[in-house]
Amino acid sequence: MKKELEFLEATKRKYGLEVNFDEPKPPTKGFVDLFNSASSPSATLLEGMVVLWAIEILFYNSCSYAATFIARTTPIPQQNSYMFPSYFLPSGTPATSYGGQTTPKNSHTTALREAVIENWKSENFGRFVDACRSIVDELAMAQTTGNGRTELTACERVFKQAIWLWGQIFPEVISMEQLENLNNGQNNRDTEVNGAMNRNGAAEKPVGVEDEDEAQASVD
Repeated sequence: MKKELEFLEATKRKYGLEVNFDEPKPPTKGFVDLFNSASSPSATLLEGMVVLWAIEILFYNSCSYAATFIARTTPIPQQNSYMFPSYFLPSGTPATSYGGQTTPKNSHTTALREAVIENWKSENFGRFVDACRSIVDELAMAQTTGNGRTELTACERVFKQAIWLWGQIFPEVISMEQLENLNNGQNNRDTEVNGAMNRNGAAEKPVGVEDEDEAQASVD
């Protein structure tokens, strides 16, 4: 968490962002309460790690998904901005820091595109998320008693709470690929309907309705 707070501060300075410290909204307060609960003496280490892993994987998946919306005419230079803990890196791999040029920019959109999304979808951060998951698995094997129902129920509760709070903060969107698939599906259905109408002759030859005099003449 400290590394991520340092990254946000560095990004704010680099892009010259003006951030207003408004009163936190209810979902944000909910996350604060969730962290406080998971770090309280009554909570287990496993429960606390589940909360940490849940938040990190939500960041990773959300930013990876958001990156699919970015139309790139030129590649974004890799800043290697995420400080990956040295003990998670292969032997001999130097740790990266919050690098990059210090040219200030005043666009929140640019900062989001070049720094925030790139940081939390990076390969290094993905490895960190995987490491958190591995620790959760190890703790689950070591700290659960009996069938583990009590401990796992508590973990499931905080995991679902984290997902729900995340959904209250960030809107649900669909990707361009999903939108294209939906449009293609509708076009395919329209084509099938039109084809069926043509096969039945409904689209080529309208059904005629005789008036009463013509109908009587036909009978005679």
